[in-house]
Amino acid sequence: MSVRRDKSTVVADEVDALTNRAALAYRRPFHRGLLLNWELQGAIWDRVLGPAVLDVSPSGRALVLTEPVFTPTSLSRATDEIVFEHYGFDALMKNDASCFALMSHKKKNPSPAPGYCMVDCGFSHSRAVPIVGDVRVDYAVRRVCVGGKVLTNVLKEALSFRQWNMMDESYLVARIKERTCFVSQQFVQDMRACKSSDQYACEYVLPDYVSDAEGFMRKKGETSSREDEQILALNNERIAIPELLFHPNDIGINQGGVVEAAWESIQALPEHVQETALQNVLLFGGSSLFPGFAERFQSELQCLAPSHVQVSVRSVENAVTEPWQGMSAVGADAAVRGSFVTRAEYEE
Repeated sequence: MSVRRDKSTVVADEVDALTNRAALAYRRPFHRGLLLNWELQGAIWDRVLGPAVLDVSPSGRALVLTEPVFTPTSLSRATDEIVFEHYGFDALMKNDASCFALMSHKKKNPSPAPGYCMVDCGFSHSRAVPIVGDVRVDYAVRRVCVGGKVLTNVLKEALSFRQWNMMDESYLVARIKERTCFVSQQFVQDMRACKSSDQYACEYVLPDYVSDAEGFMRKKGETSSREDEQILALNNERIAIPELLFHPNDIGINQGGVVEAAWESIQALPEHVQETALQNVLLFGGSSLFPGFAERFQSELQCLAPSHVQVSVRSVENAVTEPWQGMSAVGADAAVRGSFVTRAEYEE
């Protein structure tokens, strides 16, 4: 849900119709990956289920939802109550996004391995979730409190301190991050190169909300036909922001990075499945889309692994929508209907 500068409110997909997204104030029902505000979530569901989007009645239908590992019982029960009592769905399945992403991956790759390490680099945080067979190994899950939101906020602060005030431009800065940032394979050397040359320097032309709504990236010194351009100069920010996924302590978060989380997660597994998990590390989530992310992850995890094990790190086919595709497959598969909780079971 977004609140515009004129105080009007747009919900869910309505934001796509806006031509001017300057200074949008976002209100999200989730905080740190947990669903806390059902007033907001209800407004979004009402929009999606209503005539403007899906135009469906929940009655007589089953619902498939993602719910993070270790969601507090009180929050999980609140979700059940809303689903069954307020909306009137007939059945419900909840599972972590990693499980649904793996379901989709296995459907596309019909020779499954005995074990996987799913690495979810999402909006609120990043997690390593090991799955052996079809069972999520909860005691081995590891979490890093850095995700896309943290990266965007740090970039906002850096740009506002050095150039234009971008603190109210969350949407625009997120687009700038996605279009200009990449993961360095040799971070220290590349940071030195940024100080001594323009090897990684670029410019981002800010939108005028007349001819374009999001702006565009160009090489330093290039010109365009637009007059009165407002330009952000970017150099070491392009690599320093994604680096936080690998070194959260750079901004005072006392944790290891995503590679250490995956390694610790795999080390917590029984010895006989550790090797197969190292050979089947799957990346998904929006922050895994930075150019060079998978390559850096592979090289660093290989350094931690035993010398006789060849680590394999791959990105799933659709990093953002893979869990949804798995959920869609579950909803259409009559064979798994027995795994749903029915309204009758809930009322018992």
